[in-house]
Amino acid sequence: MSDKSGNTQEERKPSILFSPQVIAAIIGAVVTILVAVLPSLLGNDDTPNPTQSPPVVIVTATLTDVSAAARAADTPMPSQAVIATEPTPVTADVLVVWDSATISLVNQTERVINVNDIVFRASDRTWAMNNLGGLAASFPAGTCIRIHDTNARDSAPPPECADAARLHAYIEIGSNDVFWNAPETFEIVRRDQVLATCVVAQETCAFAL
Repeated sequence: MSDKSGNTQEERKPSILFSPQVIAAIIGAVVTILVAVLPSLLGNDDTPNPTQSPPVVIVTATLTDVSAAARAADTPMPSQAVIATEPTPVTADVLVVWDSATISLVNQTERVINVNDIVFRASDRTWAMNNLGGLAASFPAGTCIRIHDTNARDSAPPPECADAARLHAYIEIGSNDVFWNAPETFEIVRRDQVLATCVVAQETCAFAL
């Protein structure tokens, strides 16, 4: 295209920024941004909205039955099962066996023991081992001391004293001193301490020094 002076003039084209489609796209993008950002901007506003109602906090209380809790506290917990165990047997130092005529003491230890301070005490009589003198003070291991009622017939010794070589001492006492024929029991005492309570009907007893 040429002007009146004969110079050729280029044809001007409209700018793309002023295109209706571009303008519409820009407006749409701005609206999208405002829609996304505006709620967060409004949410950060500390100015209270007079039209909004104050938040209501609902507190739920749990009622506890105090009496039931107290009863539960006083209720003992079931105890755990206890397995009963047999106590470890303790071997007595002296075994005592008797019948109506004779009582025998057997030293079950492996050492010489002193029974000189042993006293047999029934309900109405007592008899002391020191009646044997030094024999009771030195009672060898594995041997027997036999005390016999002088008015009774001889009786067979117990198995522990059957071997004559094991007989350490033998003494006869009067019937009034026979303590092992007490109605029910007699005690074996040492220095006022009861070492054993023997039941007459059982015809056997034992004690530790």
